[in-house]
Amino acid sequence: MTDAVVTLGVGFAFYALLAEVPNRLESALRLTLLGYALVQSARFLHELGHALGGLYMGRPARRLVWTALTSYCDFQPETEKQRGQIPDPLPAVIALAGPPVNGVLGALTLAAFLVAGDQWDRLTRELVCFLGWVNVAALCNLLPVPGYDGAYVWRGVWKPRPRELAHVPGLLVMAGLIVGGTSWMVPGGAVSATFSQVSTWVFLAVAIGFALIARRLLIPCPPGNSQIEH
Repeated sequence: MTDAVVTLGVGFAFYALLAEVPNRLESALRLTLLGYALVQSARFLHELGHALGGLYMGRPARRLVWTALTSYCDFQPETEKQRGQIPDPLPAVIALAGPPVNGVLGALTLAAFLVAGDQWDRLTRELVCFLGWVNVAALCNLLPVPGYDGAYVWRGVWKPRPRELAHVPGLLVMAGLIVGGTSWMVPGGAVSATFSQVSTWVFLAVAIGFALIARRLLIPCPPGNSQIEH
């Protein structure tokens, strides 16, 4: 779920920046592709952290599932699946190994912004800052929400009805960190101007609602707890 929200947020922010500088279409598109590549790289490193945690705990990942809406490491051997065997609980260390990767990436990105940002044009500065906060916000994966890493770390989850409501607090915190952090470090920028409008939040609320419905209809819940899914 967090992957879908991050992709949506990044795409929307790039759209806002592009709308502000229509005379720089080529530059904006180039930065959009670069930003998308960086987000996907961060997702890969996150899952790599889980895989390394599995190796450390003697539970190597069997495969990595990757789609536009979700990605996860599957730690259950195929022979156990064929026998219908219930997987053993994953050690908390494996789940804990993913989010700090994004935290470090976010800290390094924001540090680069603070050190060298004055040498970049305003569009590049804002995009780099935004990507930094996206990675910092990924630490929300440690919340005890179904499908988040925190569900495996804390061995318990919040289970409202319908279950998709469990994602709302985490999404609000993520949005606050990304929008608030970028607006604070780049005051008067496109992100600040765009998200100060009520219509923007209405659009995002509708889009996130659609993403939650799509997830419920299209993405099956991971069986057992042998998968770390986002």
